[in-house]
Amino acid sequence: MANTALFVEIPGVLIADIQATVLLPGVGAAIARLQQRSVPVIALSDGFALNSLAAAEYAERLHAMVVAAGGKLTNVIIATSESPKSWTKPRPGLLLAAARTHGIDLPSSWLIGVDADDARAAGQAGCAGAVLLGTGPLPSEDVGIVVAQARDLADAPRVMIPRGGGCWHQMTDK
Repeated sequence: MANTALFVEIPGVLIADIQATVLLPGVGAAIARLQQRSVPVIALSDGFALNSLAAAEYAERLHAMVVAAGGKLTNVIIATSESPKSWTKPRPGLLLAAARTHGIDLPSSWLIGVDADDARAAGQAGCAGAVLLGTGPLPSEDVGIVVAQARDLADAPRVMIPRGGGCWHQMTDK
């Protein structure tokens, strides 16, 4: 059975930028709350110029930071210089690969990102919606999904409305 998941962009959602060595405020607690509802949280990024070994080391450090803050990531997937071009946003390849690997139901899953290309990738992958953090512009075109804005990761579930209505967090109750 496929799961509803939350995909999160690494820079801008979990950490300030790719050189950051600490999580943004509230990230650990927000991920812990999602865990209590059995929501897989998969961290993604295509914004690193890393080889596979460096990406694996970075993923380990990110996992450790989240665990130290009280949360747990299901996986960290970073597009590397060896990854297919389809893994670069606004293409949906990274989301599609993560969904196949983890048995994710994309039509009920969401992506939390920082810019219009994140929303475009989520739309092309068939996600239910995307939440963009901050006050930047939303996509100028219709990307075929719900696109909302939130202050930070902890605020995002407030604006995540499932296609069938109701509250997103209620969809994840087992």
